[in-house]
Amino acid sequence: MAEGATARDGGGAAPLLEVVGLRIELERRAEAPVPIARDVSLRVEEGEIVGLIGESGSGKTMTAKSLLGLLPERIRVVAGRAMFRSRDLFALTPPQMREVRGAEIALIPQDALHALNPVQVVGRQVGEPVEVHARRPGPEIRELVVRLLERVHIPNPRARSADYPHQFSGGMQQRALTAMALSMEPPLILADEPTTALDVTIQAEIIALIRDLRAQTGTSFLFISHDLGLVSSLCDRIYVMYAGEIVESGVREEIFDRPRHPYTRALMGAAPRLLGNPERLSTIPGRIPQPSEEIAGCRFRVRCPLAEARCAEPPPLREAARGHDARCWLA
Repeated sequence: MAEGATARDGGGAAPLLEVVGLRIELERRAEAPVPIARDVSLRVEEGEIVGLIGESGSGKTMTAKSLLGLLPERIRVVAGRAMFRSRDLFALTPPQMREVRGAEIALIPQDALHALNPVQVVGRQVGEPVEVHARRPGPEIRELVVRLLERVHIPNPRARSADYPHQFSGGMQQRALTAMALSMEPPLILADEPTTALDVTIQAEIIALIRDLRAQTGTSFLFISHDLGLVSSLCDRIYVMYAGEIVESGVREEIFDRPRHPYTRALMGAAPRLLGNPERLSTIPGRIPQPSEEIAGCRFRVRCPLAEARCAEPPPLREAARGHDARCWLA
């Protein structure tokens, strides 16, 4: 499929979310702006869990934050559209975005300790979206908070709702953020590394919770991660991001059984869960380029073992198989 195309396998209703041609730039005072994301296109269907994977610094978090108007200072969306239920998120005014944020699209941010307000009790923070959007009475919100904390398996939820974030373990903090995201039962949740720094038991609980939510409510997820083991067990479709670009996309089976881009294959080679814990893991030579680095042609070619002369020209994102796109001349 050509870059920027919006066709869907099998046709049918429009996706819940469709991002086309997104470009994000960091503005600099005396120099040209730096691209953070380049012509990013992705979609999330109703009731679907979509993975967005890649190394740290690939642009995954900035892509997600752009959808909710949460980009840091001097980082701007300069091109593209993000259609969510017939509205372009990038065209919304700040008051309109506040109505969407938390009520229709929720974010589970990474680093739960810093995402929670240390001077407010957890229950107040979990119930804040309901207080802002639904304006329910205080006692009703408090009861809802107890049910939400119980739903994410916080023990003794009524008492723990009066605790401060530092009194929660890392896993409980992450579950509290998940409860906050669920409070308005939004149709779309952006889960940004929701299992980072959690032990495998708590990771399994979070993943089971996401599966249950999809089954019970039809909630869709954009699941951002660099843990390919989790993504392979959870997501329906996957986008692979490298240096601000989508370099491969397709259904889970296509991506993991028949990866077409050398970067995707390199990621899998470095993932112990996918290789059965071999004695020696492969590594990707070099490092991901900084956004300000100018690289002619394919941005992965300086690290790619298969690079050849034509890779000096930028490859388009094109169809390698039905429903499977790759940004590589060799695909």
